[in-house]
Amino acid sequence: MIRVIDAELCGKQCALAMSVGAMKALSEKYGSQQAALGALSPGEGGTIFDPPVMDAVTQVAGVLLEWGAKHRRETDGEERDNPSLDWLMTVMGQKDYLMLYGAVISAIRAGTERLVEAEEDPKNAGATRGN
Repeated sequence: MIRVIDAELCGKQCALAMSVGAMKALSEKYGSQQAALGALSPGEGGTIFDPPVMDAVTQVAGVLLEWGAKHRRETDGEERDNPSLDWLMTVMGQKDYLMLYGAVISAIRAGTERLVEAEEDPKNAGATRGN
């Protein structure tokens, strides 16, 4: 199951999720998931405030916010909707943009990192205890 990142953006609690639906939407928009992720990185000598990077950050954020809200509705029964991307773009300042950028990167990392779960097997207990 995916992990959802909760972030406060412009004074509103938001959920961002890098779900399979988000991955598909980003791949359709950018041609591939790797291209979408690459668009978030400034070129050599650039910054995250370069217009193409800002466009990518806000577009990716829109997708992650949409799927975060869907995830909360489906799994937690929360009817809380995330603020719209248009609203965020209207009220967001530089500090808010930095928080948005961090939330986007955190959501991508949380959604793409491998989660391994292991169960203890009593048959192997002797071998692991050094017996």
